Amino acid sequence: ATPNRTVLAYEAAGNLELTGEARVSDWFSDPANPLQHAGSELTFEKRSARQREVVALPELQVNLDQHPILSVTVSDATAQWQVCVLIKSRTGPPLLASNWHTEPGSVTLDLAAAMAAKGYALHFAAVHIAVGLWTETPEAEAAITFAASMAGHAALVPCLPVVRTAQNVEKTGMPISAVVIDADGQIPDPQTVQVTARSGDHVAELIAADGVWSGSFTDLPVGEYEAELTASGAIDATSTLVLRVTDGIFLSYESDAHSLVRDGKVQGPLSGSAADMAFVRDIGTPEETLVQGQAELDANPDAEHWHYWDAMTEAELTWRFEYLQSCGWDLIHLLVGWGIWEKLDACGHIIPRAAEQLALVMRVAARHGLVLEQAVSHYPYGTSQTQGNQTPVLRQYLEAGFKDEDWTHPGNGSRFDELFHGYLQDFADMYRDETALFCVSTSGEGDIAAGPERVNDAYRFMQKQMPNHIYIIEPIHRLFDLPDAHRAAWIVHEWTAGFPEGCRTDVAWEAELAGSRMYWMGMELKPELDLAIELKFLQLGDYFMGEGSWPCPHLYKRFMGQEDTWCGTGHYRRRLRDNLYIGLVHRIPLLITWGEQHAEDERIVFRQVRDAVDWSQAFLQAPVAIRVDGTNVGSGPDGFDGRLVLEKYEAFFSALPLMTSYVQPGDPEPAGVTMLDATESYTAPTLPDDVLSSGPLRVSADYRASYLWSADRQTLIAYFYNCTNHIVRDGHVYLAGNFHRMPEPAACTIDLQNLPAQPLLCQVFSLNEKRCVRTETIHGSSVIDMPESDDDYLVLVLPTEA
Repeated sequence: ATPNRTVLAYEAAGNLELTGEARVSDWFSDPANPLQHAGSELTFEKRSARQREVVALPELQVNLDQHPILSVTVSDATAQWQVCVLIKSRTGPPLLASNWHTEPGSVTLDLAAAMAAKGYALHFAAVHIAVGLWTETPEAEAAITFAASMAGHAALVPCLPVVRTAQNVEKTGMPISAVVIDADGQIPDPQTVQVTARSGDHVAELIAADGVWSGSFTDLPVGEYEAELTASGAIDATSTLVLRVTDGIFLSYESDAHSLVRDGKVQGPLSGSAADMAFVRDIGTPEETLVQGQAELDANPDAEHWHYWDAMTEAELTWRFEYLQSCGWDLIHLLVGWGIWEKLDACGHIIPRAAEQLALVMRVAARHGLVLEQAVSHYPYGTSQTQGNQTPVLRQYLEAGFKDEDWTHPGNGSRFDELFHGYLQDFADMYRDETALFCVSTSGEGDIAAGPERVNDAYRFMQKQMPNHIYIIEPIHRLFDLPDAHRAAWIVHEWTAGFPEGCRTDVAWEAELAGSRMYWMGMELKPELDLAIELKFLQLGDYFMGEGSWPCPHLYKRFMGQEDTWCGTGHYRRRLRDNLYIGLVHRIPLLITWGEQHAEDERIVFRQVRDAVDWSQAFLQAPVAIRVDGTNVGSGPDGFDGRLVLEKYEAFFSALPLMTSYVQPGDPEPAGVTMLDATESYTAPTLPDDVLSSGPLRVSADYRASYLWSADRQTLIAYFYNCTNHIVRDGHVYLAGNFHRMPEPAACTIDLQNLPAQPLLCQVFSLNEKRCVRTETIHGSSVIDMPESDDDYLVLVLPTEA
């Protein structure tokens, strides 16, 4: 970080040696193939039983202004050879590939030009470099000796993208910084170089101090800008820098409203999903394009490939986010540091290529009304010897003495905390003023493996550095007890049993808004009943749906050796629909699924209805409250009987329907409600007639309903779901549960009652058709008959002035 709190990354090197004793990184191949570096060369011997074999340089991140061109010189080869450059995290053919050669020779590949032609406009690139051999037969042995390098170029290297609120620009200006580097990686005498930044009518002469040229623009209104930087004198060079001025209005969370709030307006439930992969068809051809939605999947179900978020161009991100916006999405989540997903942590600093791309993602998201949930890590940092799920650390961490316990034991005196906090500091300096980043977490789903000590440590640090952003936690892998018990301690089970060894489990999780995973719905119960039970538990405090469901992609299914997937199926779509709309009427603040593909449009009606409702108004409490304790959760040591009691209550009340809520031990009974006790055996409720008749609707026998009703009774959201049929798949699909709602055609009568006599607007939305199919003005009551169908419906009643 520079004195003006920008983040500057450059390569203090001239010629980058990729092979030999001074190489910047190691190469890898099949263990059967010996590798030997000598001088500036690498000798690769093919001894495996493959006819085509490679030696590869794993992800190499380079500044394209400083090192734009790859040179490979082969001094000896006993088989045909080829050089390829591939974009990390991108499916398809190489970015660049030489011809196959039979004799020694040289290859020069212009990475910078190729990246620009592909649509990339960032200063850094992340690529794989591979040198291949092709023998006459698979068994034949061969060898190649080559030198690879990237010559240094004089360059003007700007800081990473800068984001500031309009308020901060007014106070201190929009900061700009850069460094001038010669071809040998040296900073010239500042007296011999002048650097100027221009953006429209704004001009800033940058001043050099300690080798960094700095300045600022003033009077920049809200918007995106590209500054043109020019160096003249001893070094002539140009570059560009992206600047973004935000309105300074951040989302916050208010516990009393059980909702996110923006600029004083209560938002109601927000929904979205992990969007860290995009599906692609016609890969590597001029017709290559994203696959978006069910119809495009159905048109060519076998053409599944994908690009990861860190390899998508601005045009591809725009296509994707335009579609998600049209489907009613509010938020996205990006995975980092897991599998081949890009890391952000460069051991004490942020990784510049990832930081540039993340800034791009947020700019494009903001243009399309989307906000980002971002974890700064994923699963616990570990070494190659670490058992279980873990994120392997970079070699720099190992060289700094990293041990596994450094992750789970912050404050143990190791250097790791200092380095990790250095990375977090860079993250904060880059995105502190970014309003498209609405929340941050330590590890997302990996919080449960990291444990509260590491999560709390990151939370405290980031709250000081980024006080305007929500910090969320996910301490609930699966509910084993009431949610507050999960917040008060580290409750683990067999899946995470290896991680907390030697760690305290009695430490409370400190951040306010906590998430829970929902993959277990439908394992033992019908999913719509299971979901309603789970969401009522989450209503007991500041909790949200962290991962509601995951449609495992077909290609990923094959990688994992799974028998089948529910991606793109009707029963997955129904599960997602239940997640969203049962969550909506239960006012769960965040409803997040994982890797949503092909059913993105299930949020269209959700967004329309959510945006039409005044969420700041008071809502009626449920007329029936049910006393629960930890034995009712149904997943812990107390067995499943307690949850079966809640299932019977949910089936009874959703058929009437009447909304219910839960009361946990120690909480007083709500005034004016009928109390039931689920800690005892189930008894069919006998309710007073005035309670039975107090609800706002009746539903026909083949449907159930859940609803939310305002205190003035003028606003009603009701979700009617067809329950005529269920299928049982007995664990056939990974993380899908066993029971699935697969309705058959049935007529639906929507009987509205007990509404005020004044005129109210009533809209009926078909969730199959994703549109409003009936609109009428009602007075007090109405009976709406829908045709025989397997459809589900969302009914919205509003004051006519709304």
